[in-house]
Amino acid sequence: VDKTGDGGVYHGPDGTPCWIWQGGSPKSQKGYERIHRSKGQTVVAHRAIYEIVVGPIPKRMALDHLCENKPCTRPSHMEPVTHTENSRRYWKKNWFSWADSAMPSCRTPITDAA
Repeated sequence: VDKTGDGGVYHGPDGTPCWIWQGGSPKSQKGYERIHRSKGQTVVAHRAIYEIVVGPIPKRMALDHLCENKPCTRPSHMEPVTHTENSRRYWKKNWFSWADSAMPSCRTPITDAA
């Protein structure tokens, strides 16, 4: 995944640039862009766009952002996966950045004091 791209533009695994939602709605609690639907309903933008372009998301499935860019709504940058798989991928990608901030001593080499 090219996170720098053209002046900071994120690119997906297929080399295409992300589609960033410009709707202006407040973000969800998890940081995803939202779309307002009729009757006061709001949905996260990437799921709404995916369903419009590709079709229904299978029940009990999440959309994994292959580009690792939460504001992206480009369907080719999404893959339907189970919530378990989505979490596994997230932690696989983010474990070291979390461990460094939460447990910096874990990266300190052990030396023989004797």
